[in-house]
Amino acid sequence: MEKSIKMGQYYTYNKQNFFCKKCDWNGTGEQTTQGDYIPDECFKIECPKCYQFLGFIMLPTFDDVEKYGTDEDKARARWRKLFIDRVDASRSKMSEQLP
Repeated sequence: MEKSIKMGQYYTYNKQNFFCKKCDWNGTGEQTTQGDYIPDECFKIECPKCYQFLGFIMLPTFDDVEKYGTDEDKARARWRKLFIDRVDASRSKMSEQLP
């Protein structure tokens, strides 16, 4: 069954069941093959037998990581958010500030 997993389910998709219509493979997300990766958005999962597209796994948002992530995931997400906030704060706000 083709699925599009909600972001919060990124952490649990490996336990969900998937079915390939092409070759009748049946298994969990943990057994699927990761296909193409779309940076900062999602990645495809494919049948490990015939590489048929099974669905997308959306990458988690900051809130998803805070709710479902490991302590290491949470620390990395907080560091990244602080970095992005510092970069945004340092940007010029008016064209008069440009050289």
